Amino acid sequence: MTVNYDVRVPPNARIVAVSDSGAIEVRDVTGQVEARTQSSSIALSDLGGSADVDTGSGAVTVDRVHGIVRVSTSSSAITARSLHGGLRARTASGRVFGSFVGDGPVDVQTQSSAIDLNGVSGALTTFSESGRTSITGEPSAAWNVSSGSSVIDVQFGAKVNATLHATTGSGSVDTRDQMVKGSIEKSRVEGAIGDGGPTVRLASRSGSIRVR
Repeated sequence: MTVNYDVRVPPNARIVAVSDSGAIEVRDVTGQVEARTQSSSIALSDLGGSADVDTGSGAVTVDRVHGIVRVSTSSSAITARSLHGGLRARTASGRVFGSFVGDGPVDVQTQSSAIDLNGVSGALTTFSESGRTSITGEPSAAWNVSSGSSVIDVQFGAKVNATLHATTGSGSVDTRDQMVKGSIEKSRVEGAIGDGGPTVRLASRSGSIRVR
């Protein structure tokens, strides 16, 4: 037998939703949201507060959240769009996609899947052991991006001011002509972009790094 619940609550209510194998969907509340499930999807949208998500193998989708979003999953994809307050994501094998409209901090770690982040402006920390990392944005705080064996691809906005430190063990660092004022070698590029600014550290053990 399958039972579905549709619960209406006051907009400022604090939500705690727990399920073993049923999907969870929460939307249009301003209070803190906690959602946990073992093997089903979680979808959150139009939240005014923070959100904490924990799932074993269910896909996570988050849209338009004003507070910070914290997600932990073992093997599923994380898709987060139009976040104001930042993102903290941990996954073993699920791809992480995030887009941001605020300058909240972003901290993403995954073992074997891709990281794709768009519109990052606040503090950034990412690590992927074997998945490609792609980032667009303009840093207003320090960025630290690292990878074990995969490519790091960073695209800045047209008016970016930053201080770049990009190194790779056995790959190469590729930057646009005259983009960086400083030291440029095959596997290491260090120097100012524009007028200089927040430090952007890109490091890969064996993958190439591309900066545009």
